[in-house]
Amino acid sequence: MTPEDLFSQFQGLLDAGHLEQARTFLQENAEGLGDHLTNATDMLADFDVSSVTDHVQNFGEETTSKVAESLEGLKDQVDASGWLDKIIGIFKN
Repeated sequence: MTPEDLFSQFQGLLDAGHLEQARTFLQENAEGLGDHLTNATDMLADFDVSSVTDHVQNFGEETTSKVAESLEGLKDQVDASGWLDKIIGIFKN
């Protein structure tokens, strides 16, 4: 197999999100990749960082959205007028 073919296979694994398989493929075919080895190594490192960043960002956005939805739902279920009476009762005693 040519270095270009190997690099293409490696790239396909990364594009599919198979990080561990791509890492193993890179280790097993390091010699065969020739000049493409540096590019493949850089791509793997970039994929690791961007993947983690994407997960953290998505987690933050999903969490914020869920909290906002929960608070919106609670807003309609809470009767704030009762709170004022309870607070006044606490200070009267």
